[in-house]
Amino acid sequence: MKKFLKLIVVALLTFLYSVPAFAQQDGINVYLNNNQMTFATQPQIINNTTMVPLRTIFESMNYTIYWDDDTKTVTGISNENIVQLTINNSTAYKNGETIFLETPPQINNGTTLVPLRFIAESANATVDWDGTTSSVYIFTSESYTEDIKPVENKSITVEDLKKTTVLINTNQWQGSGVVLSSDGYIATNFHVVENASLIRVEFYDGTVYNGKVHIAGYDTARDLVILKIDKDNLDYAIAGNSDNVKVGDNVTAIGSPNGVLNVVSTGTVTDKDDFIISSDAYITGGSSGGGLFNTNGEVIGINSSYDTAGHYMAIPINHVSNMDISQNMSLNSWSNITASLVAPKTFTYTVDENSATISWDPVYSVDGYHIYSANSEDGKYTILRNPADNSNTWSWGFPYCFKITATENHTFYFKISSVRNGVESPLSEAYKVDM
Repeated sequence: MKKFLKLIVVALLTFLYSVPAFAQQDGINVYLNNNQMTFATQPQIINNTTMVPLRTIFESMNYTIYWDDDTKTVTGISNENIVQLTINNSTAYKNGETIFLETPPQINNGTTLVPLRFIAESANATVDWDGTTSSVYIFTSESYTEDIKPVENKSITVEDLKKTTVLINTNQWQGSGVVLSSDGYIATNFHVVENASLIRVEFYDGTVYNGKVHIAGYDTARDLVILKIDKDNLDYAIAGNSDNVKVGDNVTAIGSPNGVLNVVSTGTVTDKDDFIISSDAYITGGSSGGGLFNTNGEVIGINSSYDTAGHYMAIPINHVSNMDISQNMSLNSWSNITASLVAPKTFTYTVDENSATISWDPVYSVDGYHIYSANSEDGKYTILRNPADNSNTWSWGFPYCFKITATENHTFYFKISSVRNGVESPLSEAYKVDM
């Protein structure tokens, strides 16, 4: 028993020192449709507002610029909008409508700086701030097919993939979805349609479906739902085999962040396990439920979440393919469905010398997990305390939930439970770790 306690103490100390730290970066990075922008003068944060050089941001949003030197007023004109800003004046105008600016335009060391968010959003773009990397992401609703990697299957273009991805609006949330069949089966996340009594689906061609919607199948623990709408002859995605996904594979993520229809981002798979595909193809709020596609144009995952370490995560499509779609639940019944409080179902670990990194499939909507350990499968299981906050609760993380180190070869057994609002699920089956 003393040996076992010693091993656990080492494990907890290892976790304590393995908590990641994020350093504040010196500069502010600005990305337009995932391409980094270059400014003659470095962007600045003034009064909590990101300020950038006038000409670069206006021209990137397709505005023609007119400058009135007498009034120190800049006017930007595009096909759809006219905006006006005056130096040191907090009042701006878009199409004649008065808009208050928290930080007015100003001249700094000979450079005219204007508020980035106002200019971008005035052009109907969406703007997202990542504080962990001091980065601003701007997405427009235009097609940028020429800027992204083409799929290897020449018969399937990025435009074809966009036709299979939809925007989903409910009376609660906004998200995305992937059409799975020509007769109206659509995959999305549970959290996109949670508590919904009204669901509207918008297609890439701009048409909107407001008709009857049924819940064909759902898995609240894995955060998955398959909708069924009464519509035929739909463009649909071909499901790939997510078991064949490899680290380094090129991928394309398509979704509707903040309601901007079918924004495309590309990247590579950075990590994967049985229950998560992680890539650096950027997603953000509203992208949930959209598709992650491989270079053959096959959907390999349903985009679901991201973390502060730059992991953009998708649920492997094989979990969707294995779902029961015979539940056929109306929205009236669906509004009473809540996320199940269950223990994780899948467990994985890797061993590197005397350390084991351990993870499990995340359970949607839980506050954390309890971990119990024993020396034998039928032995006495003792709860492990989390040294990060001196509690019994552990958070789910990627690529592993916690790390344990042993001073010599040893076998451990673990059981895990989910916790929500102080209520604990039944324990999982015992998982064995050989070190």
